[in-house]
Amino acid sequence: MEDSPSPPIQNPTLFLGLFLLMLAFFIMLNALAVEDKEKSAEVAENLAAQFGDAVVELPAEIATALRFHEEIESSFRAVLPLAEFVLIPKSNALQVTVPASSMFFTNEFRISLPAEELLDRISPTLSQQGVASTFQIEVIFDQPVDAPEEIQALNGKRAGAFARALVDRGVPPRRVSAGVDVGDTAQLRMYFIERPGDPQRITLEPPPR
Repeated sequence: MEDSPSPPIQNPTLFLGLFLLMLAFFIMLNALAVEDKEKSAEVAENLAAQFGDAVVELPAEIATALRFHEEIESSFRAVLPLAEFVLIPKSNALQVTVPASSMFFTNEFRISLPAEELLDRISPTLSQQGVASTFQIEVIFDQPVDAPEEIQALNGKRAGAFARALVDRGVPPRRVSAGVDVGDTAQLRMYFIERPGDPQRITLEPPPR
């Protein structure tokens, strides 16, 4: 006995619409299962573009990190347009890479004039206190693994000068770290990080008797 042919679809447009609806539903479930701040921001921007004046709210921690990174990026673009920006996946860090020659005078640990202007711009941003977060900077001076002692000493002095310059501009010392690592000596890496928690939080518990 031969199998009877399947009955034709009566309404192919309706069938296609239901299929696409189910596909969109599973894509949404997958997106919700993976936390990605950059994608969350893109989704919010797309929704805002589609719905005009409709209110699109991001989670507070994502919105705070995005504002912080936008202010930092704006400061760099105004002073050092050669800076390159990378958002580190699954973290609150914005990596900024600049030529080391743009930050210091040649073979010196004196900070260059453009870098002085940059520090004037980013210091107020780093000094801000979020509602439930703090802003930090990590500066990495790269050098070859077999760098001569004079290069190692120069990078150490540059790291100290950079950190002191930020602290002198009002950035809390605990938010600044600078060090040396193995890498491309022509580049200087900076990481701007929004960390949850408030180290200055005031406790309302009574003092022990």
